[in-house]
Amino acid sequence: MRTIKLTNIEYISEHKLKLTFDDEAVKYLDFDKLIEYNGVAAPLKEQEYFKQVKIINSGRSFGWDNDYDCCTDWVRYYVGILENNLAQN
Repeated sequence: MRTIKLTNIEYISEHKLKLTFDDEAVKYLDFDKLIEYNGVAAPLKEQEYFKQVKIINSGRSFGWDNDYDCCTDWVRYYVGILENNLAQN
């Protein structure tokens, strides 16, 4: 498996992000369906803070200033599985 990098991240609405990867794949991530907003993730509940998401680690992850981050590989491959499961239900 080759190393995937994130090339763009865009806030869409509420807790949704659009992620573009260097293999031209585009994924939409809805944090409301993925996490509970407690502990280190608690600040993400606030929309203005959530909008401050940025690409870090040379495109290998994205995150926020509170040290909450997500691995690019996880999003690139896991979101596909999540989308398929949601479509089947």
